[in-house]
Amino acid sequence: MRAFNSTQRRATTDSLTGLPNRSSAEERARNLNSEGKAFALVMADLDHFKRLNDSRGHAAGDQALRLFAETLRLSLRSGDMAARWGGEEFVLILPHSSPAQAQEVVDRIRAKLAETLLAGNIPPSRPASASATQL
Repeated sequence: MRAFNSTQRRATTDSLTGLPNRSSAEERARNLNSEGKAFALVMADLDHFKRLNDSRGHAAGDQALRLFAETLRLSLRSGDMAARWGGEEFVLILPHSSPAQAQEVVDRIRAKLAETLLAGNIPPSRPASASATQL
């Protein structure tokens, strides 16, 4: 049973960030859609990610991805879903959210990320501007 659960978790989770993966996000959106439940979908990516990887190496890029994933976890409401879509792209699925509520979530994520960057809670190899993109 443990082996099955472990295999299932690996199949639905991004190993680098610990967030659900793209297929998990697609399934969640399909389920909400089939149940007729309203939700907002937000796409986000890290600015200048390729430049960070090219200039500081993949370890710094991985650190940025993990930092952003943790910021998402700390910023979302219960029932919201953040998933790694691919590369430096992430998707947020926000059940029962209007566009204005989704904007509030994005603003909260930006504020938390800025707070983390200003506090210096990351290594000095961080990009000058890692943030969620505009809706």
